[in-house]
Amino acid sequence: MRKSLLGFALAAALLPVSIVHAGVKEDLAAGKSVEEIISQAKADGQDIEDVLGQIISNAPDKAYAAVAAAMAAYPDQTSKISSFAVSKGLDRSTIATMASNARSGGLFSSTSSVGTGFGTGNNLGSPTSSGGGGGSGATHN
Repeated sequence: MRKSLLGFALAAALLPVSIVHAGVKEDLAAGKSVEEIISQAKADGQDIEDVLGQIISNAPDKAYAAVAAAMAAYPDQTSKISSFAVSKGLDRSTIATMASNARSGGLFSSTSSVGTGFGTGNNLGSPTSSGGGGGSGATHN
């Protein structure tokens, strides 16, 4: 009995963190916000590009919100996050504006040209004028 308990404890200790903690896809399905997912990923020491890539793949309508959350959580990695987001097909101009706002004290200040409302009418969740994002409203495919 003691050996089986010890074996179980050893096996549990060897499980990768990704198995112990629900993945990004599961977190999204459970209704967690991108801010919560990014925060948990940071606490778990996960690579921000990996997490952003998973969010963009599994919830493209939340792509820009995820980039904003990542820039807020990792202000020292804003350039890296910007480059990655653009490489995934997000609008370069919008990402540049978000990065500039993040560097100057916050993405969601009242004077920010990129607001907190992100449209959901296209495949990358780009900000639209109707969504309050301050973007052109163009679809970025």
